[in-house]
Amino acid sequence: MTDWDNDPFIESIAKELRQPVRLDSRFDDRVMAALDAPVVIPLNRPLHRGWLQRRMTISVTPLGGVAAAAAIGMIMVLGARIGTTPPSPAAGVSTSALPIVPVASSTVDVEQIIVQRQLTIVVPTATKVAVVGDFNDWDASRDLMQRLTPDGLWSITVPLRVGRHEYQFVVDDTLRLSDPTMPKTTSDFGAANSVITVGPRNP
Repeated sequence: MTDWDNDPFIESIAKELRQPVRLDSRFDDRVMAALDAPVVIPLNRPLHRGWLQRRMTISVTPLGGVAAAAAIGMIMVLGARIGTTPPSPAAGVSTSALPIVPVASSTVDVEQIIVQRQLTIVVPTATKVAVVGDFNDWDASRDLMQRLTPDGLWSITVPLRVGRHEYQFVVDDTLRLSDPTMPKTTSDFGAANSVITVGPRNP
């Protein structure tokens, strides 16, 4: 037996420890409630990376790189062709029912273009002036000119087809004159005809 076996303080502690333990009747319920509580993961806890976030190293041989580049180029070409191919008519729709859009023709018959040209002559003493030529069958009654000024400036605007034309002025139904501002040529009857060439332009 040691000296502290008879120590009153130690004896009081030992007596207290020998007392039976009394548990609360609700102790089991509290333990089960604690076990059923949800587990909360702290937000600052580092998470393990998934396989999608892991770095991967791929080794490619020179021959494999050429093949991969060729495959990518083929995919790009096919994608461009698909993007530019016009859509086909929907199933069940007859192509005859689709609207027909007329396409304007770029071919123009130049000889059918009409150009307005002004012809003038100064005849101070004239009372009547007409223009005759291959464009009006040399008929003096068809294209009468108008006097514009007191000093005898006569003028007319005639529609001419593209090409070369010959003409004359008829003064007072008797006198025939050529145009002094235009080139001349000799007619089959020996008279001097004026020559006008009309180029293709908008009427």
